[in-house]
Amino acid sequence: MGRFTLLFVFLFPVAFANQFFYYPAPLTYYVPSSLPLVPVPSVYNTIPHGNRRHELVTPTVYHECDKTVDWQDTETGAVGNMRVKRPAPSTYAASNEVELIFDRPLANLVAFNGVVSAQSKTNFKITTFPFMAYSLLSNEITLNLKADFDPSQPRPKLTGYVAAGVYHGCKPEKPTKVSTKSVRLAPHAQWPAKVMGLYVLLADDSEEGFESNADWEPELFEWQQVGSNVLFFTFIHPDTMDVPPSFQKLAASRGTDQPGAVPKDTVIMFAIGGYAYSLKPNPWHWLTSKEAAEKMAEKVAKWPEQYGCDGIDLDLEEGAGARREAGPNMIHFIRRVKELAPNMIVSQPVYGYPQVQAESDVINASWDTEGNHQGLADSIGLMVYEGTQALNYVKNYANGAGQWQGFPIKVSAPTNTILLGAKGSSSSNTITQLAKAAVDQDLLGIMVWYASVKNGFDYAPFWDASTREDSIDGYKQAMRIFNQAMSFTKDIVQEVDNEVKAA
Repeated sequence: MGRFTLLFVFLFPVAFANQFFYYPAPLTYYVPSSLPLVPVPSVYNTIPHGNRRHELVTPTVYHECDKTVDWQDTETGAVGNMRVKRPAPSTYAASNEVELIFDRPLANLVAFNGVVSAQSKTNFKITTFPFMAYSLLSNEITLNLKADFDPSQPRPKLTGYVAAGVYHGCKPEKPTKVSTKSVRLAPHAQWPAKVMGLYVLLADDSEEGFESNADWEPELFEWQQVGSNVLFFTFIHPDTMDVPPSFQKLAASRGTDQPGAVPKDTVIMFAIGGYAYSLKPNPWHWLTSKEAAEKMAEKVAKWPEQYGCDGIDLDLEEGAGARREAGPNMIHFIRRVKELAPNMIVSQPVYGYPQVQAESDVINASWDTEGNHQGLADSIGLMVYEGTQALNYVKNYANGAGQWQGFPIKVSAPTNTILLGAKGSSSSNTITQLAKAAVDQDLLGIMVWYASVKNGFDYAPFWDASTREDSIDGYKQAMRIFNQAMSFTKDIVQEVDNEVKAA
């Protein structure tokens, strides 16, 4: 057999495998509100429970697009080379299609190594030539671009791009730093009778520039200041249990007049763990013994005074949460925290159907079969985020004691301790339905996974509350519904008090 034949036999399976995994498939994605919303495949709507980053596709996000595209200005525009890394294998990977989204109109866009299809004056799809498609031998592809635009106007900037069906947002220019030194922390807020809570993205060790030790300046959007009364800062890494600088800075803004500050009456919860941090590290080292749990509790109990939080959200999920010792030691941890800081709020998120042992252990120790509080967790958050499905799981915790023999939940928590889960990008109609149900069924309220903040990162825009005006309108309306309900309740309590005094 000749050398050429041997080479062909060896390389053909590699080439074939590459085309099988990475050749084009339909491109579906969510793009910013200035562009049309393209339906996401139905498989995205079947999302497992839990506070996950996003499902099915793990994108490589370039935060600084000016480094992604090396532009050189010309008389009529600019030329540049854009580097796009190969995404993880996915059945939705359209590997030789890239869509670019600019903040200003272009007169024309040319790709010297692909075919350009203008979707709008700011939105261009590029299909690279077949020989330029991703291969197993390459980590990235370079697009050779020429953009024409009005030279009298500022050069259009890339605001995002779509690769393999996933939208990647560009990190904005860093704002002028706002010092939080010498800012007096606002008094600790109380747990509202009706919670409109947002998980806000502040720290993630897998996000470049936003790691647990990253020093950056988070700010709330205006809608987050008026459309919520509880903020869950996410996530504290359970391995170090150090409070990120971003948490410290945003918490220190509470009650000040700084741009993007936390309103003075908004409750601040520090969320520990999350789905990814429950898979790794596993186990959480401070849940391996009672002594370790109580020692960590002594550190955490100081957080309200040191950093200005009002409580903690114990997001221990599958992985570390499945270990037999995790639940009992978490109970020791909570009990010690409450001994040292009695006013500290403890929230326990759970899957709709109880399937994480540690979560169930905490719930079973926090109430009894009659709904009496045992001084541990103060609330239960249902990590069910599709539509109004969270309502279907309330009974698992409000009537756990009444379920079948062997059911993981043995107690019955009061309904007013249970939070309904909502997907960040839920429709305003869905959000309003959840808010009205929370009032009608005397539930604690709603928690939202998730919302990005100014200057921050975003896991997937089609999940993010901050990317859809309709969702934002829904959260504002839900807050109005809750404020009205709390005002009505307050009036009734005042009337009863007056009657008692008169008697």
